[in-house]
Amino acid sequence: MRQIINRAEPMSFVFWLKKNKNKEWSDFSGSFAYHELREYMITIQEKMCCYCEISLNTNKEAHLEHLKSRHNYPIERFNFDNIYASCQFNDSCGHFKGHANYNKMVLPDSVCDQRFTYTNNGLIIPSVSGDTAAINTIESLNLNCKRLKNARQDIIRIIEDINDTALVDEYLMNCVEWVNGFYTVIEYAKVEG
Repeated sequence: MRQIINRAEPMSFVFWLKKNKNKEWSDFSGSFAYHELREYMITIQEKMCCYCEISLNTNKEAHLEHLKSRHNYPIERFNFDNIYASCQFNDSCGHFKGHANYNKMVLPDSVCDQRFTYTNNGLIIPSVSGDTAAINTIESLNLNCKRLKNARQDIIRIIEDINDTALVDEYLMNCVEWVNGFYTVIEYAKVEG
């Protein structure tokens, strides 16, 4: 999980909220402002899922995710600081999380990249043994599902076979296009390799 730095609200979102004070998320989700916000979030997240870092090359590959679920925290549904772009897979991340307690998780707006590391077989694990929030995050988001584990393992193996630091640095700069995201996995493999 890579830290997502705070960002400014896009004006289309601000304008929509001002014009639609008593509307629900279902009213917003079909709007132009929703699609623009999703595109904006994908861009500022460097085209990676806020949780697993898989590449989000198109809007069809992402949905707007609420850290605090709309079900448990309806008042937070339009809080910009509560909204991120997550991948569309059902076996992990936002769709898998459901109504999990965000208070017990590592959040993408924190210094989260230092809370996790990887094993050579692609598992994501807490950097510090016993880090309950990191453990809860991995479990609540199913970040060790077979699909993600295998993808990370493949990247780690590729990076381990490269003896060219400049090429690995180029992978980091272009991770979305070259290896389908996974920035922190490439960083891990670079250090370990």
